[in-house]
Parts: sequence; C-alpha cells; structure tokens
Amino acid sequence: MGTRDELRTMVDTAHAQGIRVLFDVVLNHPGYADIRTLADYKVPVLWPGHEGATLKDYHGYIDYNNFAFDAWWGRDWVRAGLPGYTEGGSDDYTMQLAYLPDFRTESAQAVGLPPLLRHKPDTLARALPATTVRGYLVSWLSDWVREFGVDGFRCDTVKHVEPASWLALRAASTAALADWKRRHPAQKIDDAPFWMTGEAWGQGPERGAWSDAGFDSMLNFDFQDAAEGDWAALDALYRRYAGLLAGGDHDILSYISSHDTRLYPRARLRHGLSALLLAPGGVQLFYGDESARPPGAAPDGDPRQATRSDMNWASLDAATLAHARKLGRFRARHIALARGAHTRLSEQPYVFARRIDATDASGAAGADRVIVAPEASGPLDIAVAGVFPDGARLRDAYSGRATVLRKGRVALLAEGSVLLEAAP
Repeated sequence: MGTRDELRTMVDTAHAQGIRVLFDVVLNHPGYADIRTLADYKVPVLWPGHEGATLKDYHGYIDYNNFAFDAWWGRDWVRAGLPGYTEGGSDDYTMQLAYLPDFRTESAQAVGLPPLLRHKPDTLARALPATTVRGYLVSWLSDWVREFGVDGFRCDTVKHVEPASWLALRAASTAALADWKRRHPAQKIDDAPFWMTGEAWGQGPERGAWSDAGFDSMLNFDFQDAAEGDWAALDALYRRYAGLLAGGDHDILSYISSHDTRLYPRARLRHGLSALLLAPGGVQLFYGDESARPPGAAPDGDPRQATRSDMNWASLDAATLAHARKLGRFRARHIALARGAHTRLSEQPYVFARRIDATDASGAAGADRVIVAPEASGPLDIAVAGVFPDGARLRDAYSGRATVLRKGRVALLAEGSVLLEAAP
C-alpha cells in the first residue's frame, strides 16, 4: 500500500470523490512462513543459498524439521503443526485452514508481542499490557481505521473465527472511525458508521447467525452459478432475494467472479453484468469483469490462479465497459434496485419493475421506482401500468432517450437494454 503518506493520500482522494475505502482483513491466520519474511524478521531457519530461491523451490530452503518456533509467532499466538507448536483443532474455529498458522483468537491468555515482531528492525508494534491475541489483532486492525479513516472491512474466513472476535473488531472499529471523523471533518464523506461484510464459505442469501456477529452483509455464494441462467430463472431469483431482504435486517453481497472460485464466462460477460448489476441486495464487481479481462496462466493443481491475471489496461473491451458503466450509474441512482419490491411486468420481452413506495425498514429514504428490460433491442411497446402515473415523462438511462407513459403503456426503441426512470 506504499508509505503511510501515500496511503493517507489515497484514502483522502477517494473520500473527496465520494468513494469509501474498505480493507480486506484476516483474523483467522497469518501467512505461511516464506523466505523473505523469515529473513526480514530475523527468524533463523533458512538453509544456505536461500537468496536465490524462487516461488517454485523456496520451501526446500526452510528447515521445517528444526523450525526455530521460539523466534517466529510462538505457540501462545498460533497453532501451526510445526515442531514445538500445537496442532490445529478439529472444529471450524480452531482448525488450520489450508495448513495456515491459526491465530488463537479464542484464548483468554495474555500474551506479549510475538518474537518475530520484537526482532523486526523497523517494527512499529508495541507491547500491550494484559492483552490477548484477539486484543492485539483487534487493536492493530482498528488502528488503520483510527489513523487513515478506513470506512469498512471485508472480513475473510468468517466462519473460522468465533463470533466474539468479530463483535470485538466491529466495536473497536466503529469507535475508531467515529474518532477519525471527529478529528477530520473536512476529509470525511458523511457520518455513516463503520461497515463490515463477511465471507463465510457457502453462505447463501438467507439471513444467518453471522448477521448478529457484527456484519452488515454477507457474501452470497449462490449467485455466481445462478447468474448464468436465463431471464425466467433470474426473475424467480430476483423475486426470492427481494422477499428475503424486505425486512431490512440483513443484506447480501453477490458476485459473478471471484479469486476463490472462477471467472464468469468471458463470452457471456454482458449477460453476467446485467444479472449482477440489476440484482437485489449489494453487489461487487471483481476487477476486470467490467473490461473483459482474460484469465491468466494457472499452474498444475491450482486452477484458481487463472482468475488473478494482470488487469487488461491496454486492451479494455470498450463495449463491455460501456455496458457496465450504464448499469452501474443507473444502480447508483436507484436504491429501489437493491431494496425495492420486485414485480415482473412482461415475460416476453422480459420486463420488471422495482419500487419503494415509502421509507422501508432498511432506512431507504423516500419513494423510488424503476422499470427495466434487460438485454432488449428494437422497438418495444410494453404495459407498465401502476408503476408510474399516466402522462409521466420517463428517461431510458441506457439510450438517453425520453418517452411519455400513455394509457399504461410505453413505446420506445431499445438499444441493448432499457433502464427507465423518471425524467429530470
């Protein structure tokens, strides 16, 4: 993330554009032991010649059988399955995920700084009196919020950390952001509280116990497969999601591509983007879906690495990007897409309405309504009675053309999709 001043500039610049900044945080585990970290942090477990190691062979330069555990994290901090360390447990909270060292966040034992941070020459870490592993991690993570004004966290591997730790992180970070905003009134966007979304593998759109563990939303693992369906199937899904979210007591974050799963089929990206950006609930774009970024190389046995190719800055797909921008700007203007009641107006061509008639349980202010015909082209004459009053002037945000609703119908020329909103 660069220097502290560069990070501060990035956050302040984003805030000036109305963009909130989230950090991806991990309470469950630190990284694997790697040569660069072991050398920088003065952990004496490297065989001679490690300076020339590559990603393919660096494990061979680490002396795992005589691991200097007392100079690494230490057994009070992690379970690691290495000499001198406790093995991971058998439940979700204490297991070692993918052989990663597991932070002992559930422990009530006070600990000092781990040895590797005591030995790191340029460490900024300080010992905290009478503090547990959980307490250190929560303090370190919320310090990013207090110093830089980070607006929220995307929390990794949620189901592998006990709820009490997430609640502690939420409380500390909420207080930290309020403090930062009090001290930086000119840099803040508004007074919105700290926000957290969580990744609990396999979680679908239904409200679950994690909604009571400090999370404003949870990643929705069900949507990626569903987004490849036709509009009849997606309509049923939209209706279900809108119903599940109507109470306003939880939210979801859907996606069509992920570094942990796969990329959405590149030949059908415009359909996937339409399905995602018109979906109820929260949505997230994986980098390059908006520009048709091609997959990269993947080593044998690790196909997910193909999802992590370089951004295609030199070969952006202009048509895909234009489509994503139109949908994204329309979505940003209309809370009804995320929180409104869903009604199908026509099966062929597929047309739906999303509407909020008053302040709903989620706190969405005022009425909002839209009419959408995704992936529609050519002349259209569709019945839309009951959404807008007769005589209403409407604007298609996709084509930029205006029209008037007459006798419950609207006629217009579709240019790839129709995104109807009240004309300004």
